[in-house]
Amino acid sequence: MLYFVYLEDIADNAGIRAELLDQHMQHIGAFTDRIKLGGPVMRADGEAQAGGILVLEADSEAAVRDMINADPYFKAGLWQAIKIHPFKEILNGWK
Repeated sequence: MLYFVYLEDIADNAGIRAELLDQHMQHIGAFTDRIKLGGPVMRADGEAQAGGILVLEADSEAAVRDMINADPYFKAGLWQAIKIHPFKEILNGWK
C-alpha cells in the first residue's frame, strides 16, 4: 500500500537539519526502493526548509512509523507533527 507522510519541522530547525543531514540521508537511503517521492517542504521564502513529505510503499502504517521513529531527525526532535495517510495514486502513475 502507498502512504503519504507529512513531517512538519519545529520553528528553530536549521541547526538540527544541518547537524544530522548526512545521518538522515543515510537512513532514508535504506528505503529508496520503497520511496516513490520525497523531499523538503519549503517556507514561504523558498529557501528555508519547513518539513518534508514522502510517498512510499509499506505493508502497514506501523511499518511507516517504525521507519520515521528510527530517523535521526525524529530522535533529535525535529518534527513537531507527523501525519501518515494511506494514499491512492490516480494520476501519472509511478515510473
